[in-house]
Amino acid sequence: MTSLEPTIPFAAHTKQRPRFGRGRAYTPAETRNWEELLAWRFIERHGRPKLTSALRVELFFGGVQSNQDIDNLAKSCLDALNGIAFEDDRQVVELVARKASGRQPQTAITITEVRPGTLACTTGGSASPTVR
Repeated sequence: MTSLEPTIPFAAHTKQRPRFGRGRAYTPAETRNWEELLAWRFIERHGRPKLTSALRVELFFGGVQSNQDIDNLAKSCLDALNGIAFEDDRQVVELVARKASGRQPQTAITITEVRPGTLACTTGGSASPTVR
């Protein structure tokens, strides 16, 4: 089972909404720059493994502002690693994210392949789906 654990000494950047101009949509420069930085730091350490199985991703965001939405922080990381660490972020079947504004700026990521049938989640209802 593969596990990748890059940590970079920078606070993550929130995924911004696309902007529109000249008849097309584009990613704002701040978001694009952050995603490129994370992608290159990942490639320097792990290459381009492009995992193909189901994945568990754990994220820790240190030094971020308390008003930054954690889901947008996670989205920027997943988008940055799309096509590099894994084929597509649809492979992520479990996502754990934590943030701490008073900590040293850093973004820590753990990507682990999940074996089929090992991840069960409860929905609070009668159904209890299992990853297969």
